[in-house]
Amino acid sequence: MLDQDLVQAALQTGLACGADFAEVFVEDRRNMSAVLDDGKVEELTTGRDRGAGIRVVIGDTTGFAHTADLSEAGLQDAALAAAAIASSGQSRVVDTFSVMSARPTPVRTLPETVAKDVK
Repeated sequence: MLDQDLVQAALQTGLACGADFAEVFVEDRRNMSAVLDDGKVEELTTGRDRGAGIRVVIGDTTGFAHTADLSEAGLQDAALAAAAIASSGQSRVVDTFSVMSARPTPVRTLPETVAKDVK
């Protein structure tokens, strides 16, 4: 899923501020569903959820940040954000989802251009 070195680097970044604990959650889930009507496919849906969350604990304060950017830079940014939140001792929300992937997946064929009988 993710290179072990990337995960270790993110953990070290989270711990570097004097944290007692740091952890990384990673999700990469694909799904597909089909709606049939009288034995014919009426709707076909696919999706993919990818992202990582990093939690850093300093004393009684927990900082958490999440990102859809699973690159080294994206994980480091999330680790730094989580560590900053935990270090501040205050609650706040940091949005790292607005960062787009450097390599978006290209759409080769738009679903609406494919005839129902081909789907």
